[in-house]
Amino acid sequence: MMREARANAERMAVDNVGFIESSEFFEPSGKHADRRLYSFIHSFIVMQHIPLSKGYVIFCGLLERLEPGGVIALHFPYFCKVSSLRKLTNYMRVRSRLLHSTGNLLQRRPLAEPPMQMNLYDFNKLFVICNVFGVGSVSADFLIDSGNHGVYLIGRRQAGD
Repeated sequence: MMREARANAERMAVDNVGFIESSEFFEPSGKHADRRLYSFIHSFIVMQHIPLSKGYVIFCGLLERLEPGGVIALHFPYFCKVSSLRKLTNYMRVRSRLLHSTGNLLQRRPLAEPPMQMNLYDFNKLFVICNVFGVGSVSADFLIDSGNHGVYLIGRRQAGD
């Protein structure tokens, strides 16, 4: 994903952007520790693939590094309209390599392609976290794609925080 992002930036001649691995971003100390503040933080269709316990920590870390007056534009899924059978199938595929590989084969995907997580975030937690980190002015644009409901949060951190 990082390689593709860098290639896209290069292809579009964007030179005022930086890329760092999340492990470097959240390292508390050491040569790769990142303590810079950012004026703009963006994420689209990424958080859904991160387990919730880690996703909320990442969200807090992003807001912690947003400079006063800085802007966030972050997408979070919050609802997925799928049948009970599909939910059960997804649940079983994540827990069984054999079932997952069989599913890949039936869908004409590479046999070893890993399962893709789809985690749903809680609105209340997202807004409480925004409030805690001084992102008081937040708008929410709602998106629906193939039964997946997401919210695109756009907010500004209050100056002086």
